[in-house]
Amino acid sequence: MREKVRERSFGVLRNEARSDFRDHLFSIFIGNLNPTVDSGSLWEIFKPQGKVRDIFLSLKTNARKRVFAFVHYESEEEASRVVKKVDGMHVYGWPIKVKLTTFG
Repeated sequence: MREKVRERSFGVLRNEARSDFRDHLFSIFIGNLNPTVDSGSLWEIFKPQGKVRDIFLSLKTNARKRVFAFVHYESEEEASRVVKKVDGMHVYGWPIKVKLTTFG
């Protein structure tokens, strides 16, 4: 029997294994973020679009000096709808690139 970890990430209680937490979530990738964006701003933008369970904001830039993030939704339908709705939206003056992630 697994023990619950008393750690909260954006209001979600997680099990020991981090992979268990995200096994049933659908992720979108957000690229071309302005380096001044913070996770609170991303919550304000993406939470009204559906049931956000987690947001990961990279604190480092990629090879092109761009900041990126992943937003995790409860359903594939929500994630797909968000991609269509916010791709190209300007956040802090920069047009963001949004797409569904594919793993495996």
